[in-house]
Amino acid sequence: MQELVEQIGGVTGYVTRQKYNDFAEELVTHLSQARNRYIYKYIVITAVMTLAPVTIIKILSHDTSDKIEPKILVLVTAVSQG
Repeated sequence: MQELVEQIGGVTGYVTRQKYNDFAEELVTHLSQARNRYIYKYIVITAVMTLAPVTIIKILSHDTSDKIEPKILVLVTAVSQG
C-alpha cells in the first residue's frame, strides 16, 4: 500500500509541476503580447499628438480662404477615427 501511495504522489507531483509550467508559459506569453500592444498604442498616440498640431498650423498658414474649416473638420474626423 505504501508503494502505491508513493507512486500516486510522484505522478500527482509531476502533473502539478507540468500544469504550473504550462500556466507560467501562458502567462508570460499574454504579458508579452499586452506589452507589445501597449507600446504600439503609445507610439501611435505620440505620433498623432505630434503631427496634428503641425498639420493644423501648416493648413492655416498656407490657406486663408473659406476652405480652412472643412479641412480642419476632415483632419479632426480622421484623427478621432484613428
